[in-house]
Amino acid sequence: MEARLVLVGRFFAAGHVDDLAARIKRLQALEPRFTYYSDISDDALHGLYGEARATIYASQIEGFGLPPVESLHCGVPVIVYQDLPSVVNLPMHGQIRLRRMSASAIAWGVRLLQDDEFAARLWAGAGTIPTTEWSDVASDVAHWAVSR
Repeated sequence: MEARLVLVGRFFAAGHVDDLAARIKRLQALEPRFTYYSDISDDALHGLYGEARATIYASQIEGFGLPPVESLHCGVPVIVYQDLPSVVNLPMHGQIRLRRMSASAIAWGVRLLQDDEFAARLWAGAGTIPTTEWSDVASDVAHWAVSR
């Protein structure tokens, strides 16, 4: 199976946004399996979740990390840094937790997901993550911010 990569989100790295945007445009032109959305509606994002085998949250230093929790609550597995605050206290179901985020580690996770049986087990696990209220998430973020 050929994997596709869909990147969703904006970049805020001061001084590097224009260079990054140019690199992404070049990559989209060269690689038909890569698509980038800087802004996307909730409905369109929902549609992407429906097509995804998994999501990847490639940061290990970008704050609390809500996107992996959103993915899991949509029932979609995630490749994620093992110590990301948003997932560290969740059951490990539906996740490939990496010790460090690197291109080779992420590629390893993607290769695992190409096994249909393995992916099916992750999907089943993602659907078992307990749903929390936004007020609980806000409390978790506040606790994390104070403890830093």
